[in-house]
Amino acid sequence: MKITLPSVEDFTQEAPFEEIRLGVFSRGSNAKINDNSIPLVVYEVFLTGAKDKRLFEYREYIGDEIVQFKEQVTRLHERAFESREKIQKQLERVGITAKAGRIENL
Repeated sequence: MKITLPSVEDFTQEAPFEEIRLGVFSRGSNAKINDNSIPLVVYEVFLTGAKDKRLFEYREYIGDEIVQFKEQVTRLHERAFESREKIQKQLERVGITAKAGRIENL
């Protein structure tokens, strides 16, 4: 069973976990606007934890924006990693260490 949590604080309240992962992932797609294909980019920060055959997840979306210039993608990338660092510091303040990555299945 997967449980999605609304905040990092809610995630930390479920601790301790058997395994915790924190990672940044990106995906792209194309949107059709007036018969034109426009690239969209989404960055997501995943915080996942496994406990008692349950998967706990907190997800933060960064972006989902139309990108026309490389600078826009670079800025989304930077925002995603800034968010990951912020979450990492929140975890460390309560004594939780996360490995890189994402748990998808148990």
